[in-house]
Formats: sequence, structure tokens, C-alpha cells
Amino acid sequence: MLFRSDILGQLGQILAQQGKPDEAENLIRELLATAKRVRGEADPVVAERLNNLARWQQDHGKVEEAEVMMLEALAMRKKLLGEDHVDVTDSLSCLGQLYGNQGNYAEAEKLFRQAVAIEKKRPGSQPRRIINLISDLLLVLKRQENYAATEPVMLEGNDLVQQSPETSSDEKRAWLEKLRSFYIDWAVAAPGTGKMAKAAEWGEKLAAFDELSLQSKPDTKSK
Repeated sequence: MLFRSDILGQLGQILAQQGKPDEAENLIRELLATAKRVRGEADPVVAERLNNLARWQQDHGKVEEAEVMMLEALAMRKKLLGEDHVDVTDSLSCLGQLYGNQGNYAEAEKLFRQAVAIEKKRPGSQPRRIINLISDLLLVLKRQENYAATEPVMLEGNDLVQQSPETSSDEKRAWLEKLRSFYIDWAVAAPGTGKMAKAAEWGEKLAAFDELSLQSKPDTKSK
């Protein structure tokens, strides 16, 4: 049986899909108000509902209100759950995306780095979650065109992707291609730094990967 909050949440999604954003927002606000009434002003569920409302506000252009709510949710989660909880990294990621969309790349970078650091030491953290956060971090680093700061992050992300059993062959290949392209871009931006040679190295690794993938495919030719 679904709880009332689950039903309201699903109804909110349906209303949003039907082009009724005001009604959907009212339901999301009702979920937050109910959580506060039942659990008190400071509770992990309240923080979750607050963060959900903040995401909604961000998606609908209410950035300033979204920022205030995200900061409140982050502070609540840190106080209630501890600095290293998965919900804290969720809040950091949400804020990082908000600041990145605003063009505040330095602040977004700071938040994504915090989230990555927490997930790397958090017991039970999955490689996929770390890879996703690193990908978010790389997006804001790319916007800043800080190649020196981007390089170690890209290499770390690639190591995780190549070693993780959760990533597909296509994803592993995409990261190799991403590194090759990264060094080409760096070489163009800073000629004479030897980065084109690094691009060639990653091009060779990409070719070796393709060759190995081809050899591992079953022979479908009729005998």
C-alpha cells in the first residue's frame, strides 16, 4: 500500500506532465508542510522534501528561492546526519549544479570537489556515484578552461571507469576518447607544451582498446 506522501508525489509528477506546474508545486509544498507538522522543523525527511522543492523551483526559474532552500537543506543534513552522509553529497551536488547553471563555476567546483571527497571515503559508496560526481566536476572545470586543474580529475575519472565492473564497454571507450580530445584542446590552447604528444598516447590507447574489443567479439562467420 502506498503512503499518502507517495501518492501525492506521484500526483505532482502527473500534474507537471499535464502542464499544471502551479498545482504540482502546491502538492510538493503540501508534502513539505506535512513532514514538518509530523516530524518537526528539523528532520531528514523534512530536508529531503525541502531539497525536492528547491529542485522544482530551480527547474522553473526560481533560482534565488531554490538556492535558499538548498542551503537550508544542506545545513540541516550536516547537522542531523553528519558531514559524510550520502544525503550531504546529494545536497552539495544540487547546489553545484545550481551555481554551475548560473555561471558561478568557482563555487560549483568547490562543492563538487567536496562531494567527490566525501564519496571517496564514505563506506559503501559505489563507483558509479563517484564517476557521476566527477563528471559534474569536469563540466564546470571545462567551462573555466583550467586544463592543469582538469587533468588529474580526468585521469582519476578514467581510472574509475576502466576498473569498474559497472561501466559498459562503450563508456570505457568514451572516456579514452574524452582524454584524447582533452589533450588536443590543451595543445591548441597552449602550443609547444607537449600536449599533442599526450593526445597521441591516448589515441594509441584508444586504438588498442578498439583492437581488443574487436578480438573479443565472437566470430559469427559460418564455418
